[in-house]
Order: sequence, then C-alpha cells, then structure tokens
Amino acid sequence: MLPKLALLFIPVMIVQAVIQEIIFYNQDGNYFGFHTHIANAKRFDFGNVTKVCAKGAWVIYLLPDFEETLFGLAYGTTLRCWNQNISCMSSFRYLGGLDTDTEGISFYADRNFEGPELHVDTIAYGGMSSPINSLAITGASDWTVYAGTNFNGSAECFRGSKSGIVYMTSLKTSLPQIGSVLKGCSKTTQETDD
Repeated sequence: MLPKLALLFIPVMIVQAVIQEIIFYNQDGNYFGFHTHIANAKRFDFGNVTKVCAKGAWVIYLLPDFEETLFGLAYGTTLRCWNQNISCMSSFRYLGGLDTDTEGISFYADRNFEGPELHVDTIAYGGMSSPINSLAITGASDWTVYAGTNFNGSAECFRGSKSGIVYMTSLKTSLPQIGSVLKGCSKTTQETDD
C-alpha cells in the first residue's frame, strides 16, 4: 500500500477563464487528455504513466469513485507538467465547474475532495442531505450556505473572487451541517476564516 501523502490546497489564482484539462503521458510517448471526471480510470489502458499536465484544479485518487486522495494539482490557465509516476491512480476529477469562469459551488462528501460531489450552478439549492466536508468555488459569486434545508438555520458566507480564483477548502465551519445553498451573501451573514 502506498503511503498517503499530505494534501495541502491553497487558493489558486486564475487570471482568466479556463476549461479545465488534464493530460497523462506514458513511457511509450502516448498521451490521454480529459475534460471530465473519471470515476474508474482502470478502464483505460494508460500503460505506465510517467508525466501529467494540467490546467485548472485536479485531484488524482488511489481508489475508484474518488476515494483516497493520491495528490492534487492546482494551477492556473497554462498547462503545467510534472514528471510523476502515477500508474496506481484509479480515478481523477477537476474541482468546481469545468469552466473556471462559470459561477458555481461544488460540495464533496469527504475531506480532501473525496467521495460524491454535488455541483450547484443555479441561484439556489435547498435540499442537501448528504454530509459535506469540502468545497470548491468557481467564478466570482459569493455563496451562502445554511445549516438547514430550504435556507433555514445558521448561515455562513463563502467568497468567490472577482479575479477568477478557484477557491478550495476542507471545511472549517461553525455550521453543524450544510442543508442548502444560495448564490450571494448578505452583510449579516458570517464570513468564513478560510
């Protein structure tokens, strides 16, 4: 079993909108490019992956279905590459929306962006029932998350960025749970420290 690597995400400055992309290169020089979430990468015959390039913010997982974070790639609008043997990966996905300029918020069941994802790109979503332990924001909008469903209970504001930051965090919130989300924040909504 591979040792679990520490995962540290820092907000990533993205100065313009970008379609998130990841490319894997194997030792034979073949490459495989993706703009989508892949829950079971073993169905592809990647061979021995020795290099990975990415635009946007991506997480690569050891297990299928986005479990056991292997490492995260978080960069901006240019394709950046790493010489890294990641043949043991079993799944991968970008964080937030495909286009980093499209306003949206993504919630992940587990810390480190593991487990099921709920992506919201509408003004309001009132019925979350799954646990939420990390999130990513794309676009400039702020988002208010509520402890209860249908916008009830305590609320906190998560700020988007006017300059196109992909904001990613494992949640440190005073809310006991998250039950709903609304685009925008009021002046009375508590802001997060992240």
